[in-house]
Amino acid sequence: MFAEHFSCGDGTPPGAKLPIPAGTYVTLALFPGDVFCERQDGKNCNCGPSDMNTLRGTVHQHELIHRQQGIQLRKDLELHLVYEIHRGPSSA
Repeated sequence: MFAEHFSCGDGTPPGAKLPIPAGTYVTLALFPGDVFCERQDGKNCNCGPSDMNTLRGTVHQHELIHRQQGIQLRKDLELHLVYEIHRGPSSA
């Protein structure tokens, strides 16, 4: 998953420092220690540990592509200018 920001649902204002920064994340289910991941033992048609390592890397690379596309789209659309116009004069 690629995330620009996380909403706490508790009234925390946008842009406030949250415990999870914007970035690219892979579900915990693909990491050792997670119940789902640990069940992937290569038996009964399950993936094995090396498959999970490959899958985790593939998913992460896929999400990084989305992140780069989002960054490029914001540049192409000059969204920083739109933000500045709507934000108004700063108090600095």
